[in-house]
Amino acid sequence: MVLQTVYDEADGVTIVVFRSSELKEVGWLGPLYDMINNAFATGQKELNPGNTRFKAPSEIPEALGEAGICAVAFKDGYKDIPVATAAMKPWKGVHVGFEDSVIVELNESLQKSGAFAVDWELSSVAVSSQFPKRGLASRCITVLEQQLRQTVQNNSTQLWVIATYLVENYWKNHGYREVASTVAPKGTWCAVKPFRLVVMKGPLRQ
Repeated sequence: MVLQTVYDEADGVTIVVFRSSELKEVGWLGPLYDMINNAFATGQKELNPGNTRFKAPSEIPEALGEAGICAVAFKDGYKDIPVATAAMKPWKGVHVGFEDSVIVELNESLQKSGAFAVDWELSSVAVSSQFPKRGLASRCITVLEQQLRQTVQNNSTQLWVIATYLVENYWKNHGYREVASTVAPKGTWCAVKPFRLVVMKGPLRQ
Protein backbone atom coordinates (compact mmCIF):
# COMPACT_ATOMS: atom_id res chain seq x y z
CA MET A 1 0.00 0.00 0.00
CA VAL A 2 1.38 3.41 -0.98
CA LEU A 3 2.07 5.93 1.77
CA GLN A 4 0.29 8.93 0.25
CA THR A 5 -1.42 10.12 -2.92
CA VAL A 6 -1.86 13.80 -3.77
CA TYR A 7 -3.80 15.05 -6.80
CA ASP A 8 -3.31 18.56 -8.19
CA GLU A 9 -6.40 19.19 -10.30
CA ALA A 10 -5.11 22.50 -11.68
CA ASP A 11 -2.14 20.84 -13.33
CA GLY A 12 -3.57 17.35 -13.71
CA VAL A 13 -0.73 15.79 -11.74
CA THR A 14 -0.93 12.89 -9.30
CA ILE A 15 2.00 12.48 -6.89
CA VAL A 16 2.32 9.15 -5.11
CA VAL A 17 4.72 8.34 -2.25
CA PHE A 18 6.16 4.83 -2.21
CA ARG A 19 8.34 2.91 0.19
CA SER A 20 11.58 1.76 -1.42
CA SER A 21 10.41 -1.86 -1.18
CA GLU A 22 7.26 -1.02 -3.15
CA LEU A 23 9.31 0.38 -6.03
CA LYS A 24 10.62 -3.11 -6.71
CA GLU A 25 7.11 -4.26 -7.62
CA VAL A 26 5.90 -1.46 -9.90
CA GLY A 27 5.60 -1.89 -13.65
CA TRP A 28 7.06 1.54 -14.46
CA LEU A 29 10.45 1.21 -12.73
CA GLY A 30 12.08 1.08 -16.17
CA PRO A 31 10.54 4.40 -17.31
CA LEU A 32 11.46 5.96 -13.94
CA TYR A 33 15.04 4.79 -14.46
CA ASP A 34 15.08 6.28 -17.96
CA MET A 35 13.70 9.62 -16.76
CA ILE A 36 16.24 9.96 -13.94
CA ASN A 37 19.13 9.03 -16.21
CA ASN A 38 17.97 11.40 -18.95
CA ALA A 39 17.71 14.26 -16.45
CA PHE A 40 21.17 13.38 -15.10
CA ALA A 41 22.66 13.28 -18.60
CA THR A 42 21.23 16.71 -19.36
CA GLY A 43 21.97 18.42 -16.05
CA GLN A 44 25.42 16.93 -15.46
CA LYS A 45 26.71 16.59 -19.04
CA GLU A 46 29.51 19.07 -18.35
CA LEU A 47 30.91 16.70 -15.71
CA ASN A 48 29.63 13.28 -16.74
CA PRO A 49 29.26 13.07 -20.53
CA GLY A 50 28.01 9.64 -21.49
CA ASN A 51 27.49 8.48 -17.90
CA THR A 52 24.25 7.57 -16.12
CA ARG A 53 22.99 8.11 -12.58
CA PHE A 54 21.98 4.46 -12.25
CA LYS A 55 23.28 1.42 -14.11
CA ALA A 56 20.10 -0.65 -13.73
CA PRO A 57 16.49 0.01 -12.59
CA SER A 58 17.02 -2.17 -9.50
CA GLU A 59 19.61 0.31 -8.21
CA ILE A 60 16.91 2.92 -7.51
CA PRO A 61 15.27 1.14 -4.54
CA GLU A 62 18.64 -0.28 -3.48
CA ALA A 63 20.10 3.23 -3.19
CA LEU A 64 17.26 4.25 -0.85
CA GLY A 65 17.74 1.40 1.58
CA GLU A 66 14.94 -0.16 3.59
CA ALA A 67 13.72 3.09 5.15
CA GLY A 68 13.81 5.26 2.02
CA ILE A 69 10.75 6.82 0.41
CA CYS A 70 10.16 8.11 -3.10
CA ALA A 71 7.59 10.52 -4.55
CA VAL A 72 6.67 10.00 -8.21
CA ALA A 73 4.52 12.36 -10.28
CA PHE A 74 2.24 11.17 -13.07
CA LYS A 75 0.53 13.54 -15.54
CA ASP A 76 -3.03 12.94 -16.68
CA GLY A 77 -2.89 11.08 -19.98
CA TYR A 78 0.54 9.61 -19.21
CA LYS A 79 -0.48 6.55 -17.22
CA ASP A 80 2.47 4.61 -15.81
CA ILE A 81 4.95 7.12 -17.23
CA PRO A 82 6.65 9.10 -14.43
CA VAL A 83 7.17 12.78 -15.21
CA ALA A 84 8.99 13.87 -12.02
CA THR A 85 10.43 12.34 -8.88
CA ALA A 86 12.30 12.98 -5.65
CA ALA A 87 13.48 10.60 -2.95
CA MET A 88 14.53 10.71 0.70
CA LYS A 89 16.57 8.38 2.85
CA PRO A 90 18.00 8.56 6.37
CA TRP A 91 21.07 10.80 6.44
CA LYS A 92 24.30 8.80 6.71
CA GLY A 93 26.85 11.56 6.27
CA VAL A 94 29.52 12.34 3.68
CA HIS A 95 31.47 9.53 2.04
CA VAL A 96 32.85 10.87 -1.26
CA GLY A 97 34.69 13.84 -2.71
CA PHE A 98 36.45 15.13 0.40
CA GLU A 99 39.82 14.07 1.78
CA ASP A 100 39.53 11.14 4.18
CA SER A 101 40.47 13.23 7.21
CA VAL A 102 37.78 15.80 6.39
CA ILE A 103 35.16 13.07 5.92
CA VAL A 104 36.01 11.64 9.33
CA GLU A 105 35.84 15.07 10.97
CA LEU A 106 32.54 15.98 9.31
CA ASN A 107 30.87 12.70 10.17
CA GLU A 108 32.12 12.73 13.75
CA SER A 109 30.63 16.20 14.15
CA LEU A 110 27.34 15.04 12.65
CA GLN A 111 27.30 11.99 14.91
CA LYS A 112 27.80 14.12 18.02
CA SER A 113 25.05 16.51 16.96
CA GLY A 114 22.57 13.65 16.65
CA ALA A 115 21.97 14.33 12.95
CA PHE A 116 22.21 10.67 11.97
CA ALA A 117 19.34 9.84 14.32
CA VAL A 118 16.80 12.35 12.99
CA ASP A 119 17.94 13.86 9.67
CA TRP A 120 17.22 12.79 6.09
CA GLU A 121 18.90 13.18 2.71
CA LEU A 122 17.22 14.21 -0.54
CA SER A 123 18.33 12.40 -3.68
CA SER A 124 17.34 11.47 -7.24
CA VAL A 125 15.44 14.70 -7.86
CA ALA A 126 14.50 14.71 -11.54
CA VAL A 127 11.87 15.88 -14.02
CA SER A 128 11.00 14.71 -17.51
CA SER A 129 12.32 16.84 -20.37
CA GLN A 130 8.72 16.95 -21.66
CA PHE A 131 7.57 18.93 -18.60
CA PRO A 132 10.33 21.42 -17.71
CA LYS A 133 9.98 24.50 -15.50
CA ARG A 134 6.60 23.54 -14.08
CA GLY A 135 7.76 22.98 -10.53
CA LEU A 136 6.95 19.26 -10.62
CA ALA A 137 10.17 18.18 -8.89
CA SER A 138 9.63 20.81 -6.19
CA ARG A 139 6.12 19.48 -5.64
CA CYS A 140 7.49 15.98 -5.20
CA ILE A 141 9.84 17.33 -2.52
CA THR A 142 6.94 19.10 -0.78
CA VAL A 143 4.87 15.91 -0.70
CA LEU A 144 7.85 14.00 0.75
CA GLU A 145 8.18 16.66 3.44
CA GLN A 146 4.49 16.26 4.27
CA GLN A 147 4.95 12.52 4.57
CA LEU A 148 8.04 12.90 6.74
CA ARG A 149 6.28 15.27 9.13
CA GLN A 150 3.64 12.58 9.69
CA THR A 151 6.21 9.98 10.67
CA VAL A 152 9.05 11.92 12.32
CA GLN A 153 8.17 13.40 15.68
CA ASN A 154 11.20 15.69 15.98
CA ASN A 155 11.16 19.43 15.39
CA SER A 156 14.93 19.52 14.85
CA THR A 157 14.91 17.27 11.76
CA GLN A 158 16.98 18.71 8.90
CA LEU A 159 17.22 17.73 5.24
CA TRP A 160 20.59 17.27 3.55
CA VAL A 161 21.82 17.39 -0.03
CA ILE A 162 25.20 16.51 -1.54
CA ALA A 163 25.38 18.35 -4.84
CA THR A 164 27.66 19.54 -7.61
CA TYR A 165 28.08 23.21 -8.43
CA LEU A 166 25.76 22.69 -11.41
CA VAL A 167 22.69 22.41 -9.17
CA GLU A 168 23.92 24.32 -6.12
CA ASN A 169 21.81 27.39 -6.87
CA TYR A 170 18.68 25.27 -7.24
CA TRP A 171 19.05 24.17 -3.64
CA LYS A 172 19.95 27.64 -2.41
CA ASN A 173 16.72 28.90 -3.96
CA HIS A 174 14.89 26.23 -1.95
CA GLY A 175 16.33 27.46 1.35
CA TYR A 176 19.37 25.21 1.69
CA ARG A 177 22.67 26.58 2.97
CA GLU A 178 26.22 25.37 2.53
CA VAL A 179 27.73 23.37 5.38
CA ALA A 180 30.92 22.22 3.66
CA SER A 181 32.47 22.29 0.20
CA THR A 182 35.54 21.00 -1.59
CA VAL A 183 37.06 20.59 -5.02
CA ALA A 184 36.38 16.91 -5.63
CA PRO A 185 39.00 15.14 -7.76
CA LYS A 186 38.42 13.85 -11.25
CA GLY A 187 36.72 10.45 -11.10
CA THR A 188 34.45 11.34 -8.19
CA TRP A 189 30.97 10.31 -9.33
CA CYS A 190 32.67 9.46 -12.67
CA ALA A 191 33.38 13.15 -13.34
CA VAL A 192 35.78 13.89 -16.19
CA LYS A 193 37.38 16.80 -14.30
CA PRO A 194 37.69 18.19 -10.77
CA PHE A 195 34.58 20.01 -9.58
CA ARG A 196 33.04 21.89 -6.68
CA LEU A 197 31.12 19.53 -4.40
CA VAL A 198 28.80 21.03 -1.81
CA VAL A 199 27.14 19.61 1.28
CA MET A 200 24.00 21.59 2.09
CA LYS A 201 21.17 21.40 4.59
CA GLY A 202 17.76 22.95 4.97
CA PRO A 203 14.81 22.76 7.36
CA LEU A 204 11.98 20.30 7.16
CA ARG A 205 9.34 22.83 6.17
CA GLN A 206 6.19 23.01 8.25
